[in-house]
Amino acid sequence: MPMQASPAIRLALIGPDDSIRCGIADYVFDLRSALAARCDLRFFDYESSLKTQALSECQALLVHYERSRVPGPGYLRKLSLRHPGKLFVVPHEVYGKDPLAFPYEGLRSRHSLGLFLKKALYRWRHRAYAREKELEGQGYHARGVIPLSDPAAAVLRRSGAGNVLKPVPHAAWENPGHSVTGKLSLAGKLPRREELLPAQPDFVAGIFGFLNRGVDYSLAFTMLERFPKMGLLLLGGDRGGGNLRTWLEEEILRRGLQGRVGISGYIETEDTPYYWSLCDLFLCPFRFKSSSGSMLRLVHTGKPIVAGDLAIVHYLQGLGAPFLLYRSQDELASLLRRAGARTLPAFPNTYPFNFATVAGEYLRVISEALKIE
Repeated sequence: MPMQASPAIRLALIGPDDSIRCGIADYVFDLRSALAARCDLRFFDYESSLKTQALSECQALLVHYERSRVPGPGYLRKLSLRHPGKLFVVPHEVYGKDPLAFPYEGLRSRHSLGLFLKKALYRWRHRAYAREKELEGQGYHARGVIPLSDPAAAVLRRSGAGNVLKPVPHAAWENPGHSVTGKLSLAGKLPRREELLPAQPDFVAGIFGFLNRGVDYSLAFTMLERFPKMGLLLLGGDRGGGNLRTWLEEEILRRGLQGRVGISGYIETEDTPYYWSLCDLFLCPFRFKSSSGSMLRLVHTGKPIVAGDLAIVHYLQGLGAPFLLYRSQDELASLLRRAGARTLPAFPNTYPFNFATVAGEYLRVISEALKIE
């Protein structure tokens, strides 16, 4: 998509503090640089945005967040009340059918009190999802909701999430210009492939991004059992407080996959190219996903990216992202067999949404909504 000229606008970009280690913080940091080159930009983290008077000088407020990083259930409402008609929200996770949210039909009890307690417990366990659904129902208190994809836009419209504007898909990180060895390798601190995978498999699949319960690790482990010469690198830290990593390590032992699965832990941004270089292909076995910056960070690596045929992945493939899709375990196994034989096809990446393009699209969508000429 060619970048179009957008009118000058004084914009406030609101997101997590730069010191927070999460995907949305990295995304907002890069988007911030691209927007600053195109408009009069002010950046605020969530906490400071409720304290400053400088937002009153801005024509629009663009809020990016992840469900786990919403700064409080009343935050968007407060921001909207203080700056009416200016708030534009980008919800990063939108699900049509969320397998973790509110299956009340399955919560049965002969006693009304028992059912009430079951619902309360379920809602508490999945309170982040509950908060997201509440925000959806309230239209995010925004003048406009900007989804990241056509599938997300369709879900938001069905849910009545207010004024749903034209989607602005996730940007793809450009391949960093520095050496793939990363800054720490000069001190000998980055692990070699054989250190992470002592079994020294013939080919290695990588799953990139924070350890995430939305990833089907069991499917990946099943593929390892089918292909004894395959290894798996889980590239990312556990933002769930270590619980998921503990489960993964126990599952690796239970399945007898020691030495064939490596878990990197948190990776500094500048070191990601080094870890990518350890993989022969990338696997994205999401159970459910509306968007994924981690997937799109891989499109410039030049390596095969194998992903489940979910609506969002199919949509991104249609925009030119270089994904190979599977619809069943057998299709995934076939792709991995070809990866082991080095016969997967090479095809160009034509995905156009780098950060410069995305910055222009955000400004155009917001300007149209505000009717700025």
